[in-house]
Amino acid sequence: MRRPPARVSAMAGRPALGGWVRRGNGTRVTAGRPAGRSVPRRSAGGRRQPPVATDAAARVGTVGDRPEEPPLGADAGVAAAAAAAAADRLRDRVPTAARVGRLVRGLWQFTRPHTLIGTFLSVLSLSALALRSGPAGGAAAAAGSLLRSAPPEALAPGTAAASPLGALAALPAAVVGAVAAVPAPFWPALWTAMVPALLLNVFIVGLNQLCDIPIDAINKPFLPLPARALSVPAAVAAVVACLAGGVAIGLASPATTLPLQVVLFASTALGVAYSAPPLRLKRFAVLASACVLSVRGLLINAGFFLHMRVALGAGAGTAAVAAAGAMGAAPPTAAAAAATWALMTPVATGACAFFVGYGLLIALFKDVPDVAGDAAHAVRTLSVRLGARRVFGGCVAGLAALFLTASAGTASLATGLAAKVGLAAAHAAAAGVVLSKARSVDVAKEGGNVAEGAPGSVSRYYLRVVWVLFYLEYLLLPFAG
Repeated sequence: MRRPPARVSAMAGRPALGGWVRRGNGTRVTAGRPAGRSVPRRSAGGRRQPPVATDAAARVGTVGDRPEEPPLGADAGVAAAAAAAAADRLRDRVPTAARVGRLVRGLWQFTRPHTLIGTFLSVLSLSALALRSGPAGGAAAAAGSLLRSAPPEALAPGTAAASPLGALAALPAAVVGAVAAVPAPFWPALWTAMVPALLLNVFIVGLNQLCDIPIDAINKPFLPLPARALSVPAAVAAVVACLAGGVAIGLASPATTLPLQVVLFASTALGVAYSAPPLRLKRFAVLASACVLSVRGLLINAGFFLHMRVALGAGAGTAAVAAAGAMGAAPPTAAAAAATWALMTPVATGACAFFVGYGLLIALFKDVPDVAGDAAHAVRTLSVRLGARRVFGGCVAGLAALFLTASAGTASLATGLAAKVGLAAAHAAAAGVVLSKARSVDVAKEGGNVAEGAPGSVSRYYLRVVWVLFYLEYLLLPFAG
């Protein structure tokens, strides 16, 4: 229906409130309506529609799921408050299950899973190596080899088990036999080492992220704290809970040992010194590398191996170590320390030397993608001092040389011809992988706008090559014993 022409008010010849004024381009607008009043609307059929608010404050709301831009010229504080209120309304509309899922994903990313997997495999592998080296003799050896627990007559030539299918069918029984052959103290000792090691690993990497939020905003904006997938209070609560749980188990578990307590508390102290003020040793290239190689190289490998050896009652020094008791019950003496170290085997000592070198290279590799943020916050890593490309090339060469050295070392340390040949070949192949995969890396392809693990990036090489070979090394380690 046609609208009535604009009514002219008696005041200054202006259109009356609610009337229409026709512009030069043919459009009609409402005239004379003060701010804060509603504009009546009519549908095509002439029905009256709900009024639309026109004042600035009312127009700051949401359009769909996106907050509407504040009006031009609005006060900055009012606009910010309105935007925050709109964000709160959006968050309130998110289902509880979705919020819980986001929190769980944020916490999982906060643990830096590649380090968590490395800790899990190291404790498991070193415990298995200690089991194979322990005083249980045939039982420990049987636990280290699945088919060794099968009766010899079952594998004699001409029997069903001698064929590949027969051996596969006998595998479940062999597994059961191998697990049954494990000495009883092994399982509580493994649990006592594994749980606090994982908890304190989360504490160390979590503390580092809390202290590095400004740096990670440049280097790793995808991490949960700079990406705001996890709140700072939630991260602090997780870190405190992991520290309390790890310390409590390490001190109070009946299966704890002096070597375990040393590795747990020394690793935690170095983690705090590395990340947190006032020391914050990560600012200094040499001290930062020393922290990482001390934990990943010496403490973890010697500590968890000796913990399991003591728990299994190995060696003549067990009595002296047991006399030292739990930390706090009796102070460790030089005699106890010497007796403990005497439980190290040549393979365990070689593993310590290998992982000291690997820990040093991990410390250098991880800083290559972080040059921008480290330089901006006066963290003088070797990559900042010498350049990312030069450090990356040196690390690749060093890692390949380390694997070639291990290939020669396992030929002399491993027991049995099959173990010698297999481990030497595996380490030589790992050196080839290190060199071949490095050819596709673009060192310049890093920064806050590059996702972690992007194809061709240093971070992808670091996660997919350096850490995966780190995992495989621990999987192979028990076979060298």
